[in-house]
Amino acid sequence: MSNRLSEWFLGNAWMYNWIRPFVLGGFDFSEAYQWLDTNPSDVIVDVGCGFGEALRYLPSFQAYHGFDTSERAIGHFRQKHGGDSRIHLHQGEMTWENLQRIKPTKVLLMGILHHLDRSQALQLLGWMRSQPTLQRIVTQDPLYQSGKWINNLLCWLDRGRYVLDQAGYEQLVRDSGLEIQHRIHCSSGNRLAHYLCLGLST
Repeated sequence: MSNRLSEWFLGNAWMYNWIRPFVLGGFDFSEAYQWLDTNPSDVIVDVGCGFGEALRYLPSFQAYHGFDTSERAIGHFRQKHGGDSRIHLHQGEMTWENLQRIKPTKVLLMGILHHLDRSQALQLLGWMRSQPTLQRIVTQDPLYQSGKWINNLLCWLDRGRYVLDQAGYEQLVRDSGLEIQHRIHCSSGNRLAHYLCLGLST
């Protein structure tokens, strides 16, 4: 899949929210979000928030800050949830200055790490580790698995060029100085696509 085609696919709300789940049989990441254990005092940062799928799984929070580089995704998100004063959307990349200003207690890195090379991923995770207010982080990424040739093909076709196996993701986290508290394997409804969710703490 070319970058241009994949960008169009992932930037189209109808394709992303309806066609993609239909083809793969739907997704359920509820167990990963439950580990985040949000409460009414939480300040949440969602890196790569997309169309706001995470809000389905977040029962309570004081403030939610979603970051995404896609103008189309942010526009669709704002159109759907713009009336909620707790929700703050930012078009652009997450920066050190953003984290310092927002002071999050919980962070979502759903589908982020496999888009970053090792140095970029370590930098982002290092920013998280240095935040004194931060309690929990949840990551979610596709992963290569032995014998899962359809899944591995989907990983190879993914626009994220740095998909790893489980050992690779876990080593990356350990090298950042964060601690792995929780591991969850999730799959699409038809079990063709597989994901690793990690619950991290500082």
